[in-house]
Amino acid sequence: MKPSTRARAIMLVIPILLVMYGCGTTVDQGKRGLRWNPLTAGLGKESLKEGFYSHAPWNNVFEYDVRYQSFTEKVDALTADDLSVTLHAAITMRPVGEEIYFLAQEVGHNWYAQLVRPQFLSAVRGVVAQYTMVTLPERSSEIGNKIEAVMVESLKGRHLDVYSVALSEIEFPQMVLKSIEQKQAKEQEKEQKEFEVLIAQRNAEIARIQAKGEGDALQIRAEGESESLRIRAKGQSQAQELITKTLTPEYLKFKLYENDMSLWYDSRPLKVGWFAMLGAVGAEVCFQRVFGYSHGLDSMTPEFETVWMGLWRFNVISNIIFSASCIGWIWQTRDRNVANVDPKTELKRYFYFMGWLAVYVFGVYWAGSYTLEQDASWHQVIIRDTSFTASHIIAFYFTFPLYITCGVASYLYAMTRLPQFSKAVSFPLVGAIVGPMMILPNVGLNEWGHAFWFVDELFAAPLHWGFVTLGWCGLFGGTGGVAAQIVARMSNLCDVVWNNESKDCLHVIPY
Repeated sequence: MKPSTRARAIMLVIPILLVMYGCGTTVDQGKRGLRWNPLTAGLGKESLKEGFYSHAPWNNVFEYDVRYQSFTEKVDALTADDLSVTLHAAITMRPVGEEIYFLAQEVGHNWYAQLVRPQFLSAVRGVVAQYTMVTLPERSSEIGNKIEAVMVESLKGRHLDVYSVALSEIEFPQMVLKSIEQKQAKEQEKEQKEFEVLIAQRNAEIARIQAKGEGDALQIRAEGESESLRIRAKGQSQAQELITKTLTPEYLKFKLYENDMSLWYDSRPLKVGWFAMLGAVGAEVCFQRVFGYSHGLDSMTPEFETVWMGLWRFNVISNIIFSASCIGWIWQTRDRNVANVDPKTELKRYFYFMGWLAVYVFGVYWAGSYTLEQDASWHQVIIRDTSFTASHIIAFYFTFPLYITCGVASYLYAMTRLPQFSKAVSFPLVGAIVGPMMILPNVGLNEWGHAFWFVDELFAAPLHWGFVTLGWCGLFGGTGGVAAQIVARMSNLCDVVWNNESKDCLHVIPY
C-alpha cells in the first residue's frame, strides 16, 4: 500500500473510532444513570442500573453515585449555657436509586452542597443549643440521633436516604478547659482535706474503743463463758426433745421405705394379670368342652351359629375393648418428662415392666403352645376344619389378640416410662414383641394350606415350621436380650440409689 493511501485510511478510521467511542456509556457499580437526549426527549425518567448503554454521539448518560457517602462538617455552635463549642459532625446518606430523575430535576448533581449542607449545619446548631456544655460528651450519641431525626424530617420527599449522624469530635474553648481543670483541682484538694479529717477522727475513735474494749474484755469473757454453758445445756435439752418428737411411726416408715424395696415394690399387678389371663383362657376352654359335646361342631347346623359364632363375636368385642382400654390407659398416663425421672422411680417401674413381660410371655405360652396343640388334636377328630372351627375361635380370635395386646402394651410401657427405652430402639425388645406377633399371619397361611385337603400333609406341614421360628425363638431370644438390658440397667440404678454412686453411669445405654 502506498504511503498516501495508508494515510487516507488512517484519517478515515480515526473519526469512525471517535464516533463509536462516543456512541456508548458504561454505568459503573454503585451508580445509576439517566439518558440525556438534547435534540428529542431531553432527560429520561428511567433509572439505568450498572451496565453498558449505547446511544447517538450527540446524546449522553448522566451518572449518579447511589452508594452511601459520608460528609463531615466542622460546626461552631452555642450550647444551652451560651458557651461556644466546635463540633465535627458527620452525616452518612445517599440518593434513592429509583428517584434520581426527580433529584436531577429538582436539585442536580451537587445535591449535598445545595440542599443538605445548609440544613445539616442548622440542625446541628439547633440540637446542640438544647444541651449544656458539660453534657455534650456523655450525650453525644443522643444528640446524633436527634440530628438524624431532624434531617430525615427536613429531607422527606427530597429523594435522599439518611443513614446516620454522628459527632466525631467536640472542641471546647481554652478558657473553659482551664476553668474546668482549676475546679477539679480545688475539688480534689477539698476531698483530700476532708479525708484527712475523717482519718484523724477515726484514729481517735479507734483508740477510745480499744481502751474501753480492754476494760470490758474480762467482763465480757466471763459473761460469755457463763452464757455459753447455759446455751449448751439448753441446746442439748431441746435437741433431745426434738429427736423424741420427730421419731414418729410415719417417719420411721418413711426411712424404712427408703431402704426396703418390699415397701415400694407392689406385686399385685403381676398376680392380677397372671390369674386374669389364666381364668380367661380356662373359661374359654371349659366353654369349648361343654358346648362341643352338647351342641356339636357342625358349621351347617343352627346351633353352630348360636353357640360358636356367638363366642366368636364375644371374643372379637372383648379383645377390642381390652386393647383400647389397656393401650389407651398406658398412653394417657405416660410420663411426659421421662428423661428426668429419678432413679428410685425408674427402678420401681422396671419391676412393673418385668410384670408386663411376664404376663405377655404367659399369654404367648397359652396361644402358641396350649391352644395350638389343642387345635392340632381337633384336626385329628374333625373331617375338615374351617376358619371358624371351635378350636380356631379360641386360638385365633381370643388368645392370639390377647397376647399381641399384652406385647404392644409392654413395648409402649417401656417407651413412655423408662429412659433407657425411650431414647433409642431396643432391637431385643422389638424382636420379643414382633416375633410372636408374626405367628398370627403364619397361622393364616397355614390354614390356607389346609384348604388343599388332598395334599394336606405334603403342602401344609412345612407351614407349621414358622410357629417355632417366629414364636419360641423370637420370644425367648428377644426376651433374653431384654433381660440382659434390664439387669444391666437395674444394676446401675441400685448403685446410684444404695451405693451413692454418680448418675453418670445412667447415661450409658447398654445396646
